[in-house]
Amino acid sequence: MFPAETEHLDDALPIGRHILFADDDPVSRLLTTRILQSLGHTVVAVADGSEAVATAEREAFDLMLLDIRMPILGGLEAAALLRQRGHTCPIFGLTGSVRCVSEVDFLASGMQGCFPKPLRVETFTTLLATHLPTPVQASN
Repeated sequence: MFPAETEHLDDALPIGRHILFADDDPVSRLLTTRILQSLGHTVVAVADGSEAVATAEREAFDLMLLDIRMPILGGLEAAALLRQRGHTCPIFGLTGSVRCVSEVDFLASGMQGCFPKPLRVETFTTLLATHLPTPVQASN
């Protein structure tokens, strides 16, 4: 992450979140994982949607980021399966080509939205601020 990308980050943004990230591209997995970790989050990175579903069955996550197009089980299919199994945390899609996925498709899968890859720091911090309460706001 570059210093210019972090200078304006709000200290009130949620940190310490447990995030599941699925992407079949090892470079994208590494880059996105490092960005998320540098923002103070723990990340479990997997290579496909079937691994994402299996991992989510074993661990609770605050947020899931799923690549739309992956072998074995794509992000849309994985999100739909996760919703069928009762997972309620926010799920967002990531794609190299936003044009290939319609809003209807990702909403129907149970995703809250879809973002282009690579995920920019500004996009991620906005996503967190919008969809995850800060620890002070969280009610347990």
